[in-house]
Amino acid sequence: MTAILNTTQIQNAASTTPNITLDTAGNAQFGGMPYGGSSFLRNRIINGAMDFAQRGTSFSSPAVGSYTLDRWTVYSTGTAPATVAQVAGPAGYRYATQITGTAGNTNATFYQKIESYNCSDLSGQTITIQANISVSSAQTVQWVLQYATAQDNFASTTLITQGTWSATTTATVFTATITGLPSGATNGMQLQFAPQNGGAFTSGTITITGVQLELGSVATPFEVRSQGTELAMCQRYYYNMQAQTIYALFGSGFNNSTSQASVIVNIPVPMRVTPTCSTSSVSNFYIVASGGTFSLVSINPAHYTPTTVRFDCNTSGTPLTFGMNCTLSASGTTAAALYFSAEL
Repeated sequence: MTAILNTTQIQNAASTTPNITLDTAGNAQFGGMPYGGSSFLRNRIINGAMDFAQRGTSFSSPAVGSYTLDRWTVYSTGTAPATVAQVAGPAGYRYATQITGTAGNTNATFYQKIESYNCSDLSGQTITIQANISVSSAQTVQWVLQYATAQDNFASTTLITQGTWSATTTATVFTATITGLPSGATNGMQLQFAPQNGGAFTSGTITITGVQLELGSVATPFEVRSQGTELAMCQRYYYNMQAQTIYALFGSGFNNSTSQASVIVNIPVPMRVTPTCSTSSVSNFYIVASGGTFSLVSINPAHYTPTTVRFDCNTSGTPLTFGMNCTLSASGTTAAALYFSAEL
């Protein structure tokens, strides 16, 4: 049996506006957000499922304002939390972040800064946040939404709104809807979570995953993006070029003197801004040139763009031949790494 529905609008009985409007050209206009099990790039949070941890998977007594898992920062007053770690997630998630309290702590906050480009359409809009949270003992978890008082500058922030959820030992999805975002939201926003209602977190744990911030008044299913897409989104802000083999190649260039080689390193994803750069121990690297390997006394980033960085690599003595090609390689260890940061 074949049936055709002839109409120009589809509307929920409780709605004051059409859910779907159909035109004569075959287009469908949605009155709200279409959603389902597939991805529509709804989530403004990056690494909301805590899958990526380029800096490491466990952090002991992290410093105030330091990054932990990709895109996620920890703030504390008093004593820092004992640990912030990537752990196994609840049903439906591979990973979560678990924060462990410690004696002397007076506040612990876990938060993400959202770039202005990902908030540019949110002035005056309604958004919905959600998070999957469990705690080692029943408590109130505070959430806070703020905006940067200047574009992508979170040195100071302005409160939009805040609220609380009653968390238990059972992993539960909590939601909140915020209406009428201020125009300042387009500067970039910060979403944060604090155990013990923002008070002293002296013992126990809080486990968080499945964090989502989306346009609209409905908490849609958590958006699962491809691993490649999510990793690239993380690498816009931080990239760890870690040696995967003991003689991994990092970049190539030429000897610009008998004691210095200049090497160009390509970054796979254009970074948010020109990055700051650092390296693991200089002993983890050497220059390969003229059929030999030469140890280094320093590696200095000398020229930066969001996609490439030139490193000037200085040898001990004058073993290099001017003008010859060279490569920067790991010196027999997978500890060799170059770090690039363009965080907010």
